[in-house]
Amino acid sequence: MHTAPAFGADDNRVGKKYGIGILTLVDRQGKFIDNVGEFSGRYVKDYKNDKDYKDVDVDIAVKLKRKTAPSASRSMSTPIPTAGGQTSPYYIIPSMPGSSALRR
Repeated sequence: MHTAPAFGADDNRVGKKYGIGILTLVDRQGKFIDNVGEFSGRYVKDYKNDKDYKDVDVDIAVKLKRKTAPSASRSMSTPIPTAGGQTSPYYIIPSMPGSSALRR
């Protein structure tokens, strides 16, 4: 479950009630804002069918993969089947000593 207080009235009410701040990394044009480093100024999605568009999702995934030590990943299957009827792999990636994050 997640909440996005900047995107939707219900989420905004929950955010205000529990003191969850708003973090918006994309401007009204659909581009990453200036403070997002190497992704700044790039469109989040190719909504214009631009032949020169370079998928930012791929670049972000590659960057995250480089930061992950191969020995830190452990694979497991979820009991929830995907659209094709197969289970989906998830990886537990320790982010700090004693903690872990679940990634797909």
